[in-house]
Amino acid sequence: MAGAWAATTDRNKVVTLYDALVRKGLEVSYAEGYDMKSNQLTGLQEALQSAEASDVIVVAVGERFGQSGEKASKVNIAIPEGQQKLVSETGKDWKTCHCSCHVWASGNLQ
Repeated sequence: MAGAWAATTDRNKVVTLYDALVRKGLEVSYAEGYDMKSNQLTGLQEALQSAEASDVIVVAVGERFGQSGEKASKVNIAIPEGQQKLVSETGKDWKTCHCSCHVWASGNLQ
């Protein structure tokens, strides 16, 4: 993911999280769950079904390019409620949750 400097990044060289996992030879079940363009929770049931059938759940959250950075500072840097719900719903039946957030994530995962 290119992050806050995506405007100057060669997108052909960016390796998405999805592609990195597949390249490692992992079997990946992908479900969108959240629409970054509209900032709306979408496909929650599909994401929950995918999570339920998986041994490991990876939920990537953050914001699109241009939502923060130079001349785009925020007063509240909290992850949007819809993304918080996606994380809590997909992980609620798991005993352990390891979370890592990259605030400047850009684009979707595929």
